Amino acid sequence: MKTYKLLSPSVFFLIIFCFILPFVSVSCGGSKITTVSGYGLAFGTKVDSGFGASERSSPDFNTLLIWSCAAAGFVFCFVSIKSQKLLKLALSIVGTILLIILMLRMTGDISKEGITFTVNFEFGIYAVFLLFIAAIIINYIDFKNTEGIIETYPLDIIEIPCPNCKTTNNSIDLFCKQCGSKLNIGDK
Repeated sequence: MKTYKLLSPSVFFLIIFCFILPFVSVSCGGSKITTVSGYGLAFGTKVDSGFGASERSSPDFNTLLIWSCAAAGFVFCFVSIKSQKLLKLALSIVGTILLIILMLRMTGDISKEGITFTVNFEFGIYAVFLLFIAAIIINYIDFKNTEGIIETYPLDIIEIPCPNCKTTNNSIDLFCKQCGSKLNIGDK
């Protein structure tokens, strides 16, 4: 179980780290115009339009939520609360769903002023997707391994005599092993 304690924060950290990698690139007529990282999408960045001018892109709320899921998952790895494992699992699932929505929203061509631009996904977005899938698997296994575990304490087994035949029996026995009569559990 200690393995999952190390794996979960590592995966969430790698997701956050992968936001510095290129997420999407925009091309026109087969030539790449600009590339934007995950942080650039989430927090806004200067984007070269490819025509000698650059403009500031506004932050994408969906990408910011994806980054927030990873950051919150990383923080919850070190906060000890009752539903920690369930929260990490939920954040992994929500982050994955939001990433799929982002990818579906950005798929296809964009037309602006009669020019068609093509959006291509880069390595960073695929790495984040795979790491979120890994986070789901790791946190699900961790959640399932601890679900329903009841702490057990060793029993203090002592010997008690049978009230009828005086045979020695263990205190956890309900009936005498010699004569079969009911043992008085309170007798020690």
